[in-house]
Amino acid sequence: MTMKIVAFVAVCILALCWVQLASASEVDSEVGTQMKWSKRPRVRVRKELRSLTQAEYSLLVSGLSTMLSVPTAQGQALYGKQYKAYDYFIVKHAVSVNDPRGDQGHAGSNFMTFHRAWLLELELSLLSVVPELRALPYWDITLDNSKGGRYFNTPNYIFSSRWAGSLDSSAAENFAVKDGLFGWRQVGKFNWEVYGEYAPIYNGSLTTGLLRSPSSTLNSTYVTRFPVSNLFKKNTSMTMGDTTVPIPADFDWGYSAADYWRCTDAAAYRNWTAWSYCLDITTVPQELLKQYMPPGAALLHPGVHWAVGSLSEQGDMGDMFDVATSPNEVLLFFGHHANIDRNNMIWQANLARRNPAAASRQAMYGYPASSADYPYDNPGCYLNDVVNANFRFTDIFGPSAVKPSGFTHADVLWGTRPGVSSPYTYDSMVRM
Repeated sequence: MTMKIVAFVAVCILALCWVQLASASEVDSEVGTQMKWSKRPRVRVRKELRSLTQAEYSLLVSGLSTMLSVPTAQGQALYGKQYKAYDYFIVKHAVSVNDPRGDQGHAGSNFMTFHRAWLLELELSLLSVVPELRALPYWDITLDNSKGGRYFNTPNYIFSSRWAGSLDSSAAENFAVKDGLFGWRQVGKFNWEVYGEYAPIYNGSLTTGLLRSPSSTLNSTYVTRFPVSNLFKKNTSMTMGDTTVPIPADFDWGYSAADYWRCTDAAAYRNWTAWSYCLDITTVPQELLKQYMPPGAALLHPGVHWAVGSLSEQGDMGDMFDVATSPNEVLLFFGHHANIDRNNMIWQANLARRNPAAASRQAMYGYPASSADYPYDNPGCYLNDVVNANFRFTDIFGPSAVKPSGFTHADVLWGTRPGVSSPYTYDSMVRM
């Protein structure tokens, strides 16, 4: 009897291994054009910034500093083809915003798929320099909430010298970010020699040539944060894309855990656009605002951008506020968007748990397949369109999965299904 049990267990283990390999093969055929995995690669685990060890912290600083200083061609000779200089990511983000078809990375269903692809590409570039880091960290803003956040006003507060530097800026320093990991970081100019092919869409500020929005007249060469109080002096609403939304009287960038976790509720938010409405009111089409005002966390994404960058007395946008080039705020930008991505992945997992068919190739979490499904997205932003086609993502799943024609929104979703095909996960995928 004992031998029969042992044999049965062995068969089960072999069957489980076969299922895992079959799952990897499914990803191969659906996402990559060159994937040849003999086994599933180790899943990267993204950790909250403040949970990094001292060694990991040092690796993060070293890797980002390299990307900020070493050009792409030189870096690829040293670290391989996955390496891209940081200005590459700023330009890529700006091209998405200024696309002649309409914003390809914001204010619609495409927001999360674009930023997920952007984060994957950034992560692989960072890990090409410091592979020991193992994964891109994220920033959980609820931990910095002024009402009970674990790190509020502690040495690990995100707006401290150890991390992103002071939130409060000073006119004496022309509102430059003067401390933190990247204090006194200078904003680069558009490099025509490297990025000339994208110049018809984006070539920097038309006034200064700096990597800011074409309409930006901000001439400070340093990453800039204006006082958050400026938001309310002349502004009771904000316009993002085609949507103008009111600024709540009790606006505060520091959201609570309850607000954050509300959007992971798959019973309340049953499809892709419903989830995006919960996280970001600026993704709600203007004509739907009156009938649909999301409760709770609807400014969780844009609120951080508005508060950190804010506006000058003259109306210039601080760098985190500048939609096109907000990645100039290095740590806060990727950290914040990775945390939004974490929320989305938890929601995806919850939806699949409630209704497995929702995660199928046919349903794809309810992401709109065409204007017949959802008439509000810009051309180029539907399910089978190439993400940011004028500056494609071609190697976000690693060197063995290159797709020269560019990954589609469907590819990104299929290749990052939580617990199935995603090459990464987060250290907290359940409510604590």
